[in-house]
Amino acid sequence: MSAGEDGTVRLWDVAKKSEERLFIHPGRVNSVAFSPNEQQIASAGINGDIRIWDAANGDMVRTFSTFLPAINRVRFSPDGLRIASAGMDGTVKVWDTSGRQLYEIVGESNHELNENLGQRSQPFWDVVFSPNGDFLAAASGGSVSLWPNQDLDELLAEGCQWLGVYFGTRPAQQKALSVCQDA
Repeated sequence: MSAGEDGTVRLWDVAKKSEERLFIHPGRVNSVAFSPNEQQIASAGINGDIRIWDAANGDMVRTFSTFLPAINRVRFSPDGLRIASAGMDGTVKVWDTSGRQLYEIVGESNHELNENLGQRSQPFWDVVFSPNGDFLAAASGGSVSLWPNQDLDELLAEGCQWLGVYFGTRPAQQKALSVCQDA
């Protein structure tokens, strides 16, 4: 598979040394990725859109706008249910495959760089999920950052499980706390 400045994604048959399928993505394509089951392809580039393609027939399954000026990298999670994007605007965004944004991570600020590029953080150049999908790593400005791959609802549910034990011995305190009422 290859991504092109001409707005194309090409799927190659290595054995035949020929192009098997052509996908058109508006503008330069910076990144392409196969889903773990190899049934879908994600593409992203300078137009800020992520496009999901059916790898077997070449049909576009969906497009979703990230509202980024450009995307440097796009990756599927190991379970294929999430897509992460690394943006020129200094954000990493995680989406479900329907296009709903689950969360956003804003990188470190570099004021001189920001003034020159008109953005809030240094660009993220790459992003990858850990093999088990529990973490997300991203590269920016000579460093790599690591975060848990959880949206707010997942973090709250996990926190409420931990608090359930605490509240088990302190029921009066649970009544005073408005979160974790089902813990």
